[in-house]
Amino acid sequence: MVQVSLSTTTTFVSDLNALVEDLGTALTVRFDLDEPAPEGGLKVYIDSAVEQILNRLDLPGAITDPQVENLNLLATQTNFDNSGLAVEITAGSTFATVTLNVFNNAEPDTFLPTTFDGRVDALFSLVTADQIAAADQSSITGVGDYTIDPAAASSTVDLIGN
Repeated sequence: MVQVSLSTTTTFVSDLNALVEDLGTALTVRFDLDEPAPEGGLKVYIDSAVEQILNRLDLPGAITDPQVENLNLLATQTNFDNSGLAVEITAGSTFATVTLNVFNNAEPDTFLPTTFDGRVDALFSLVTADQIAAADQSSITGVGDYTIDPAAASSTVDLIGN
């Protein structure tokens, strides 16, 4: 069974892996596989405990002006509270990336007013199909069979808002 690793980087120049809204930084999410993705591709899922964190990223921009490698964007799904994202790695690929720009949203946020004032640390973690929360099982479907590299199962991204 294929093993998946997760890593994230940002365009913010610092020791922090940060997205800074008023600087227009971008987040790159990378998935590495220890063997090629199977025929038909491999859908993988990452989640965080920060509700609505994906509302801070330009997902529509990734569709209209994709900055991806080895991903089928048409298979992308977000979970119920917009804290997680499922993407499909194309068949035969051993890695995939997606780069998402951060929005410069005015505060307070209309969804969660106190969540995004200042700095929020979001821990994104790979999740297997059998670990998908019950509340997300209707919105996250078709996740493939894979194991998670314990040394690269999660990555923290700091979101610094206005």
